[in-house]
Amino acid sequence: PEGAAAALENTASVGNPWGMDPYERMDWAKDLDVPLAEPGKKVDVLYWVGCAASYDRRARRIARAMVKIFRAAGVDFAVMPEERCHGEFARRLGEEYLYQTAAQENLEAFAGYDFNRIVAACPHCFHTLKNEYPLLKAFSELEMGERWKAVDHATFIRELIDAGRLPLTNAEALETLATVYHDPCYLARHNGITEAPRRVLDGVLGTHTEPVETGEKALRCGAGGGQIWCETRAPKPVNVIRLDALKATGAKRIAVSCPHCLTMLESAKATARDDATRVEDIAEIVAAALTERAEPAEGVGSEPAE
Repeated sequence: PEGAAAALENTASVGNPWGMDPYERMDWAKDLDVPLAEPGKKVDVLYWVGCAASYDRRARRIARAMVKIFRAAGVDFAVMPEERCHGEFARRLGEEYLYQTAAQENLEAFAGYDFNRIVAACPHCFHTLKNEYPLLKAFSELEMGERWKAVDHATFIRELIDAGRLPLTNAEALETLATVYHDPCYLARHNGITEAPRRVLDGVLGTHTEPVETGEKALRCGAGGGQIWCETRAPKPVNVIRLDALKATGAKRIAVSCPHCLTMLESAKATARDDATRVEDIAEIVAAALTERAEPAEGVGSEPAE
């Protein structure tokens, strides 16, 4: 399809499916003074931002929320400046060569840094880094195995909450909004991670609502398999069907843990002309509940200044 073809061409030429300038990849972090990984300097967490949180204006709030969470918990983290699209959607669309070349570039960049684990806020990124990159010849050639551990952001945030490292005493302001959780395919169905995001929500909000189709059997948002780049001619697209099912719970806020789910459900809202329902990533919800010792840095958890 035309949209998918353009996304593949963009990824091959400039390293991201939007075709955005690779030198603008860190624009999401303007005014945040985010540390960049340096050779010879070990960090606990290498934060994999992903293309969506780097370039999509709405998804950028997820990355900024993650920075707020890292700093509130005292996490030693950095971002890899050479990061580019990992190529997962290209592999799903059948463009294996593009996936292989993207993986080679990323693995060679990873090899230059020392870290304990990689944290990814996108399940597509997490799945690829955790399950698919380790199967590549380049992975073993670069001797990445012994120091390679990829963690999804839901599990990581849950660990921080369980360890008492996040001051969540501002959560009262969030409890009045009924919230339903939507499982992303690449977290629940493909990796069996269903408990961690729910524990995060309950740790912040106290409770949440479940749709009929949930967990590993949840209805998809419609983005996977490269479909986020394709126009649909269905009378009622799957993202609209999923939005209706989530709203049927009576919830006024939909919590997600994937930037693609965020995009698809926001798109469904626009189609349905729904201005009342909020869609937020769990990182945004947690960041909003953090108690600040002082005023937060300008723009943290929101869109970066132009």
